Amino acid sequence: MAKKASKSKKAVSKKTGCCAEVPVDNVFYLNDGRILKSLCELRDALKAMDAGTFSHHVNQERNDFANWVRDIMKKKAVANQMAAANTRKAMLAVVSKACK
Repeated sequence: MAKKASKSKKAVSKKTGCCAEVPVDNVFYLNDGRILKSLCELRDALKAMDAGTFSHHVNQERNDFANWVRDIMKKKAVANQMAAANTRKAMLAVVSKACK
């Protein structure tokens, strides 16, 4: 009897572009417990994000979202625009534009 090919335990995302998922070791953990795996998940989270969660990740000292997009997704141009966005609405506009 022939052996069956073993399946890889590493999940590979078949999504592309904005919805391409980062490796499981590089997901973004929001302080409210949600986990983001892609730019489109960030976009969707920003739509409903409360002010407390947003200001925890984006404030005068840091911009966790821009850092994640720059360092993990390697989208420097988008990250630079995100770094200039200091409101949830402005951040959502940048991310939504990048997802078109």
